[in-house]
Amino acid sequence: MWPDSLRVLGLLAVVPLLLVALTLWMRQYALRSAAVDPEAAWFSYARFLKLGTQAAWLVSLGLLSLPIIESWVDAVAGPQPKGTAIGPQVFIWVLIAMLPMSVTTIVCRTLSHPVFAKVYGALWTRGEIFRQSFWAQAAFTIPTLCFAAAFPEMRAENWRAVMFLILLGFGVLLFGKRQLVAASGRTPESLNSGELRDRVFQLAATAGVQLKSLYVISSAKSKMANAFAARGNIVMVTDYLLTRLTRREVDAIVAHELTHLKRQHVALRVVMFAAVFYISFGIVLSWFHMRQIPLLVAVTLLTYYLIARINERSADAGAAKLTGDPEAMITGLVKATRLNKFPLRWRKLSEWLMTHPSTMRRAEAIARKSGIAPERLAEILQQGTSGETYYTLPPAIASKVFSTKYKRSQSSKRSWTFVAIMTVMPSAILGIANAAALDGLAFLAAWVFSVVATFAVYLVAMNYLSLSGNGPLEKRLRAKLKSENVIARVDGGIFVSLAPDAVARLYDGSFSWDMGLLYIGAEKIVYVGEEARFTLRRQEITDIQAVRGAPAWIATRAVLIRWSDPSRNRTGALLLRPQAARTLGQQSEAADTLATRLEEWLDGRQSATDELPTEEFGTPVIGAVTSISPAQLARGKTATRSLMITGYLAAAAAVLCNLSFTWPLEGWFAVLATMILAVVQFVPYWRYREGAPPTQSG
Repeated sequence: MWPDSLRVLGLLAVVPLLLVALTLWMRQYALRSAAVDPEAAWFSYARFLKLGTQAAWLVSLGLLSLPIIESWVDAVAGPQPKGTAIGPQVFIWVLIAMLPMSVTTIVCRTLSHPVFAKVYGALWTRGEIFRQSFWAQAAFTIPTLCFAAAFPEMRAENWRAVMFLILLGFGVLLFGKRQLVAASGRTPESLNSGELRDRVFQLAATAGVQLKSLYVISSAKSKMANAFAARGNIVMVTDYLLTRLTRREVDAIVAHELTHLKRQHVALRVVMFAAVFYISFGIVLSWFHMRQIPLLVAVTLLTYYLIARINERSADAGAAKLTGDPEAMITGLVKATRLNKFPLRWRKLSEWLMTHPSTMRRAEAIARKSGIAPERLAEILQQGTSGETYYTLPPAIASKVFSTKYKRSQSSKRSWTFVAIMTVMPSAILGIANAAALDGLAFLAAWVFSVVATFAVYLVAMNYLSLSGNGPLEKRLRAKLKSENVIARVDGGIFVSLAPDAVARLYDGSFSWDMGLLYIGAEKIVYVGEEARFTLRRQEITDIQAVRGAPAWIATRAVLIRWSDPSRNRTGALLLRPQAARTLGQQSEAADTLATRLEEWLDGRQSATDELPTEEFGTPVIGAVTSISPAQLARGKTATRSLMITGYLAAAAAVLCNLSFTWPLEGWFAVLATMILAVVQFVPYWRYREGAPPTQSG
């Protein structure tokens, strides 16, 4: 046994060791040649790192078909039972197929740090590159191992183990993706106002794309100039690209991504994922032999690359048509290519193994379709485009306190807490009832109690968690404003959220668009936040009242301010919500108190004033802001996806609590309780009518 094991381990180590050696050799070559031609050096190394790793994976998978390895797996796990497609060997096969190459991939990426730093110019540390590689592999390898380990448990009908392994796999997947983003420093920040936002949404409307969000990705460390189209009609652009391409070029690049969305190119990823899943599942069920795996994976990759290149050419043509500016599309591609340290042209053989055609071939194709003569193309490439103006990003976008990352973190914490309450509590209560041998009316009473008790705990959690995190957020915000010399003291003003609408809307998943401090002076009120800073004088305010807040089972309140500035032809409405409260109930009381104070100030009955910031601001200048109605959360794909996930988790919780899905159906009762609660949580959103007038405070 031991001699066979050593031989197998030696065979499995050949490819990883060879890849590490080649990486070290290519690293030295890239560092030496960078002094002569940095673009060629980086392109060669990046191509090697990608294709070399893929080839190593394929060869490593091919080695698994050797008879000695098949015999060794049978000896370790025992022969596969006849008449079954799933046995204990599955986990061993997946382990030896993935773990060696996953570790090797991490090692090779970490060894590449000098090339990233000295040739490409990225500012990642070696530790950051290691963490990126580790979490990228962990988010893929560990879930796969968990799912593979679940197959033998299915055969043994050990459903509690199956559910535990599946939940563990998905948990690692979600956590790993989050850690990968954090390690890369590529944090997306929602850009929901400003001239760039307005232009992108204008292009989307012209293209017939219902764009939901525009994100700017921080690339201070990665030095990446790129843009992406993402599932859910989202466009992402790196700040490195925005600060180095002109407006015309940025418009063209964004139009390229919008064309991807319009023509459903993003769906390709889903199709390719389905293909990989089919192959993987087929391997487990013995539809394919091990020696067929490399060929199947290679064909899948080549097909993906071919379709991706076709899509890129299609998006180029669509962008030129959408903007009517093919010259900016050409110069934008050229600039982005050079910023990313890639050559403008590469060989066709290399192109077959890449998702993008070479930039010069793309430029020539755009020129042909747009009627640009070769002489003019050469002139464009040499001189660039006219109109050297650039989009200006909000200065706070890279260092926001109330950021997209913060909002997503808080929203995720609340959402998963609510889901855990609604899925675990009914199953736990019914599990206790089942252990107590309750049946008939007694079990039905326990089921009713599980629904009522879970809903009560859900309301308590909502009351306390909805404003959690605001205390530390307020401290960071005050410190930031003080460091910018916007405020003189960190202890003045009222901590509030701001929404630039007269009714509740969602801004990047939050009912608050901005967080800031409100100051009430003798003749004016001043708001100082990250997104907006303005002054409203007494004569410019037309109405102040307490109105309903966000739709929820716990009633919330907000302060509505309507204003008008005839001298500048501006009018608008704002919603303010006090954020220093600990619970939603306290926030509603604080909103009513603030509304009363402002009403008394407006008609001259309030004499107490705050120390105002020294800087002078005008009336609000906010413009169009990306937002959605709360009602959209409770309908369509969003609600359906939420209910499906909740249902699956409820079933998993029932299995873990040892509830049966056969007679007497305790598991189904637990799932039913959860689904009732999941539907009930949508009721306030279904009842919400955005066009309804705000209710007057009583």
